[in-house]
Amino acid sequence: MSGWSVRRAEPDDAPIIARHRYEADGPQASPYEAWVHSALERGLYLGWLAETEGKGNVIGGAGLTLLEWGPTRLSANPWRARVVNVFTEPDWRRLGLGRQLLKLCLTEADDRGIREVSLGATLLGRALYEQLGFRLAESEMRRTGPLSP
Repeated sequence: MSGWSVRRAEPDDAPIIARHRYEADGPQASPYEAWVHSALERGLYLGWLAETEGKGNVIGGAGLTLLEWGPTRLSANPWRARVVNVFTEPDWRRLGLGRQLLKLCLTEADDRGIREVSLGATLLGRALYEQLGFRLAESEMRRTGPLSP
């Protein structure tokens, strides 16, 4: 017995998901909470929450953001996915919970025919991501701030 059960996230879970993303109720949590609520309703964010058996306290979660990217040379499927909001409460780490949540994300992407999944890796989660087949992609570039040259 694992001591937890996993369920799909619903729009009313948006505050929990936002708190996990920001690990506290920071100023960024409120706009993100509104976005997650809407994205869950529209089916563009798919999430899973782990709860303690009996009490139902949320102890972890993970999400999959679906992105309509367009077909590429490597895939005719226009959809890509990004794993986000992977979080496990400290007392529940190293028990297989994060792995289970990530596998649910990957299975969902696979079931949708999505063959490219990305994520932003923290040092804490990097080894697990690598064990599940993720590799560092160094070709990505990003520009932030005012975009007019």
